[in-house]
Amino acid sequence: PLAGCTSLKYLYLDGSSATDLSPLTACTELTHLSLNGTPISDLSPIASLPQIRVLYLNQTAVSDLTPLKETTTLKALEIANTNVSDLSPLIFSDSFHTLTANHTLISDLSPLTQTPIRSLDIGHTAVSDLSPLALCEGLDELIAENCPITDWSPVAHIENVIGRPESESPKE
Repeated sequence: PLAGCTSLKYLYLDGSSATDLSPLTACTELTHLSLNGTPISDLSPIASLPQIRVLYLNQTAVSDLTPLKETTTLKALEIANTNVSDLSPLIFSDSFHTLTANHTLISDLSPLTQTPIRSLDIGHTAVSDLSPLALCEGLDELIAENCPITDWSPVAHIENVIGRPESESPKE
């Protein structure tokens, strides 16, 4: 049914039983795709979407972002409540600004070093080292509640941090 939808820009399949994304390859103008709460696990067809900018994969069966390694148009990615553990396959474009990765298996933020990210949610993850964020000059919102972080100094320049102990907050 999507074969004739080449000009489709927004597609929301939240809560559906969709498991096969291959029909989306015909949707070459697709910019926003929401698959929240679906059993989707294979992201390979998304690699063929040249315009994809916003991708919502919360509460899916996704665990591997490798199929997105050639996707350089993403501005926002949500992978909360998934089994994703590795951000390294992602190439962050100059326009990438939002990553929601709370309740995932992520522990390493080094792929985010020097990205233009502005908003990051890593709450309830195993992330303990924030040093990769020290050079993320545009980062103005960080959610890191319930993470095993002991050194908050790399994000001392960020005012809006949820999860930082009061004793570590910037002094006025």
